[in-house]
Amino acid sequence: MIGWAGAASKHMEKYAKIYNDKVLNVVSICPPFFHFKVPNESTGKKITPIMEKIPKENPIVIHSFSMNGIRGLISLSKATGNPKMMDNINGIIFDSAPSLTFPYQNGKAMMLSRPSSAYLSDEMRSKMYELCNSIRDSILSTLLKIFPSLRQSFLYWYIHDRIQLPKRQLYFYSHRDSMVPFGPLEEFMEIQRRRGCHVESINFGETEHVAHFRDKPEEYSKKCIEFVSKL
Repeated sequence: MIGWAGAASKHMEKYAKIYNDKVLNVVSICPPFFHFKVPNESTGKKITPIMEKIPKENPIVIHSFSMNGIRGLISLSKATGNPKMMDNINGIIFDSAPSLTFPYQNGKAMMLSRPSSAYLSDEMRSKMYELCNSIRDSILSTLLKIFPSLRQSFLYWYIHDRIQLPKRQLYFYSHRDSMVPFGPLEEFMEIQRRRGCHVESINFGETEHVAHFRDKPEEYSKKCIEFVSKL
């Protein structure tokens, strides 16, 4: 499992229990700080030694949360040096991602994943990060008209263009998510279907960002185990 920005061990343990209760092994990692930039391979290098120890006959599923999880996936892809990531990854579960995010959403994620400041309120820190994102997006939007390949500077487009994901995919999302727009997420799912992937999804409707399990634990857990059992 690759956690969302600001996720603590106690949060990840609740998700791990879904699988542990079915005698399935779980390893979780949370990239410490969310950033709008496409990451390097450092986080991926922490994941690959664990994956390499798993017997090839045992299926591997990645459960990724929010856009911080997308950062972890990109880093893993870079660490393996393989655009298909690793051939023995059998499936992937996306919770609240991937999508094209707005500066205020990135700013909030960056604030939540960093320690509080004695000198600045969380609201002020979020606004500062939002401003940084806005400036970056404005510059890139202008340059994209001249250099279309620069769209891979965005997390969403990088995973869209550069990574061949596992064929079996499950998406958890909602139309009321305040952190990630659902439109680009649904578009991403449709593109994966056109690429020949088996895509399943649940739109939880009113639930908030990475809160689908909190609000509807039975439905969420049942679908996770159902998905894993098919691999």
